Amino acid sequence: MGIRVIREASRSLPLIHSCQEPRVIMMAVVVATTVAPSCVYKCTQPSFQTLAQHSYFNLASHSSPNRILDHTLHLPNCAKFTPLDATSIPTREVKRVDDSGVRAMDFRKERLLADALIQYGEERAGLERGDAMDNIHRILSRGGTTKSDDVNLENGSSPYGFDHNYAIANIDDESSLGQQHQQQHNNSSLRLAAILSHPPTGRSLRLFTTAPGLQLYTSNYLNGKTPPRELCKNRSEYCRWGGVCLETQTYPDSIFPCDAVDGDGNDDEFAKGRCFILRPGGRDYSHDVEYEFHRL
Repeated sequence: MGIRVIREASRSLPLIHSCQEPRVIMMAVVVATTVAPSCVYKCTQPSFQTLAQHSYFNLASHSSPNRILDHTLHLPNCAKFTPLDATSIPTREVKRVDDSGVRAMDFRKERLLADALIQYGEERAGLERGDAMDNIHRILSRGGTTKSDDVNLENGSSPYGFDHNYAIANIDDESSLGQQHQQQHNNSSLRLAAILSHPPTGRSLRLFTTAPGLQLYTSNYLNGKTPPRELCKNRSEYCRWGGVCLETQTYPDSIFPCDAVDGDGNDDEFAKGRCFILRPGGRDYSHDVEYEFHRL
């Protein structure tokens, strides 16, 4: 497996990535402009496409002592999410975020990430609110680097935090709350997926996409050692909740054998976000994501 440059151009960098199994050759053209980088892939064999970006955001600072806990998150068009099993794989259920026992997942109105993580501890681990708050402070003070910090487990999984896929509603969907925000974007095919803000600095990020899903990940696996300090800015230690990822994607583990899905109603609901199978000479797949940075 490897990646190599096949030629250079003034505004693009064509690459080729090949792997032995399942003998798929991916061709990528990365087009770099000031505001709109893009990537194009081609394959020589049928290939499942589950593309996602994995940028970490901390609008305060890469070394902020509060990490992302003083950030607010708003997912105005995400009224449903896909629950996980003990191995963090979707069960293929699709639940509303206001269902009993999962309301920590509800970001349809702007909320502080610290408050959401406290509620997560109450709902998903059965902690009393005071214990959930103490756990937040303990992880901050210790850096979230020891196994003793993994006290809040969901279905036996660890570590503690959000790592869940949300279904992004269409603009005409009855579960969409973001019409007023959507109308501010010039491209009507892009939907508002997330607004991340840091009130102390007045910085805000809006994320628009054409993808069906959004993975919310609160950097639960960062432990101060991975990545190693020599690879981090100013040799910092990047620990749990040091950044937040907002990953536009098709749903995880959403491979279906054909375009027509014959199953129960819930299976059909999950299949709305299924991954695309790219075939040589077949239909193309694409999805877009745009970031807008603002002052509050």
